[in-house]
Amino acid sequence: MIRATPQFILFCVLVTLALTLALPVSSATDDPFVPAEASRIDIKIGEARGFLFKPIAASVDSNRPWVWYAPTLLGGLTPKGLYPNARTHWLFTKLLARGIWIAGVDVGESYGSPAGRSMYTQFYKTVSSRYHLSRKPCFLAQSRGGLMSFGWAEEHPRDVRCIAAIYPVLNLASWPPQGSALAGEAAKAYGYSSVSEFQKQATQLSPLSNAGPLVKAKIPVF
Repeated sequence: MIRATPQFILFCVLVTLALTLALPVSSATDDPFVPAEASRIDIKIGEARGFLFKPIAASVDSNRPWVWYAPTLLGGLTPKGLYPNARTHWLFTKLLARGIWIAGVDVGESYGSPAGRSMYTQFYKTVSSRYHLSRKPCFLAQSRGGLMSFGWAEEHPRDVRCIAAIYPVLNLASWPPQGSALAGEAAKAYGYSSVSEFQKQATQLSPLSNAGPLVKAKIPVF
């Protein structure tokens, strides 16, 4: 039986509320990207950009709890292309107020590919050691962020506390749409020169088909 800590239970409750209640979002005074109750730390991992939201009332202890959000897209051409954004502020503010850090790294539209997961590993090692964060973050996977979050977690089940998901993409056979330009990008990300060959293997490459390590490790998924 998995024993949930009060902080973990609170995290799950807040995610549930965010999904079910039509609540107003908060806005930051100085930086619209940053929710209330936080300061922003920019992270550079090779060519990838990441961020940390540090709680104003952050603990001085090591092993600090944190939520890893995906997808992180920091270079979109319009506000709708930026993640996270003001729509996540309400939830993030509640977590930050309780001393929970929030992080993310922009690995582009990598579709959960090995290259993207490798960059995730570098980001994980950097933020967990440099900022004394817990070795077991809680993932918050939204939409196509599910490909990265679940894919990385399946490779590193010992380094994951839990996964909360908001309509996550878990099957490459269902997204990106067949015949779309995105399908060609996904094929290239996985090293396939032929889109049709990639689509034949899409389900086997997907987190949906590789969840065994998460099940064996009894990682809670919500």
